[in-house]
Amino acid sequence: DYAAARQQHEKAAAVAAKAKIRELVAVSKFGLARLDVVQGHGTAAVPALQKLVQDTDAVGLKALSVQASTYLAQALEATGNVDPARQELDRALNRAEKLGLLVEQARAHYLMAQVFTKTGKAAQATPQYREAVRLLESVSKEDGASHILERSDLKDIYHEAAKSYQGSA
Repeated sequence: DYAAARQQHEKAAAVAAKAKIRELVAVSKFGLARLDVVQGHGTAAVPALQKLVQDTDAVGLKALSVQASTYLAQALEATGNVDPARQELDRALNRAEKLGLLVEQARAHYLMAQVFTKTGKAAQATPQYREAVRLLESVSKEDGASHILERSDLKDIYHEAAKSYQGSA
């Protein structure tokens, strides 16, 4: 339920702001911006996510910065800003690789494939989909992660990516 999630993130942001805990404020703001993206409100999410990418990096929340960056790219792509989305994905992918964030790498590859597909570059999309699947399968084989592909966000990415690259082979 998105309305309940939004309400919880807004409460958390207010509490964190009152307590002056920058890290919690950033996490709460990310939750709100992520909700905007998944609800199709990319235009509203873009400025908030741009600021979050900078702010989370500044306070040392590197993993959250990468997540904000991938959601920023998703919001940019959804609003028709394909070139900036691709550039943001390149940055997010490089940082995710340096930090060893396999799930974020998979999301970035999947989103990159969508950008390539949207711009008529299906041949470039296929290896991106393939890499997203490979990364998610790798994560699912790690100790304690056998059910990770059941997460709603990753399940959709995994199945769509697998279908897309297998359909083009």
